[in-house]
Amino acid sequence: MEDAAPKAQRTLPIRIDEVYTLAEFQRRTGLGRNGMRTARRRGLPVRQCGRNKYIAGADWAGFLQAMGKGDRADR
Repeated sequence: MEDAAPKAQRTLPIRIDEVYTLAEFQRRTGLGRNGMRTARRRGLPVRQCGRNKYIAGADWAGFLQAMGKGDRADR
């Protein structure tokens, strides 16, 4: 019998040499709509090609480094 409790959401690594669709990026990082909105407002670049949106792993790494240094746009 399978456990009825929901499984914990697993995050996967983001590689700096890859580009992810917005949906895949959110799945890998565990960020929801509000988390993504906040990250974009704080400077995470999101590129758009047609209807598709993409995030580069290198941009994510740079964003995290900037957040670690206290470079926050909402201050």
